[in-house]
Amino acid sequence: MSRGKMLRNRRDILLVSVIALLLLPAPGWTAQGGRASPPPPSGDWTVTDATSISGTTIVLSGNLTVMPGGILTLDQVVLIVDCSFGGQFCITVRAGGELHLRASNLTASNLSKRFDFTAMAGSVLEMTRSEVHGAGSLWVEPAQTSGIMVRTGSASFTDTVFSNNMVALDIRNCSPTVTNCTFFDNMAAVVAYNSSM
Repeated sequence: MSRGKMLRNRRDILLVSVIALLLLPAPGWTAQGGRASPPPPSGDWTVTDATSISGTTIVLSGNLTVMPGGILTLDQVVLIVDCSFGGQFCITVRAGGELHLRASNLTASNLSKRFDFTAMAGSVLEMTRSEVHGAGSLWVEPAQTSGIMVRTGSASFTDTVFSNNMVALDIRNCSPTVTNCTFFDNMAAVVAYNSSM
């Protein structure tokens, strides 16, 4: 084989290898159906489709919104919400959207600069074997930013630890499932109006 032909073969192999790498999903996230809404390097993160992320750390320097039809699954993920002041950023699960935290840790980068969190009516929120620290920037009635604002009956919290939140779970007009959870160092563990657990 001539030297020129060997170089061409190596170049072709390199080109095929680079193309194959470009077609692989980014480390830590996968998509169902070939689509996904990976976290941006900075700014707001909007999830509009099925996105699954596992085994990584994400620093969120913006709002996280799970839109109708969006399904975000975080499995063994550390999600750090990096607010410069309390209430700067919010995690919102809109009606028709789903957020699943499994063996994950959701925390403020600075517990004195808490983030806000709302699961709206008609959304799905699941937290299993996870931890939440630093939710809720302000507790003033009518509460909208006091902690994890649960407004959906399609919410479940199982074997999850809540600490250093304003109000760990602020539940109104719905009946989520809360099983075997631990609450400590929160201003209030659970506030419930027109609700049962």
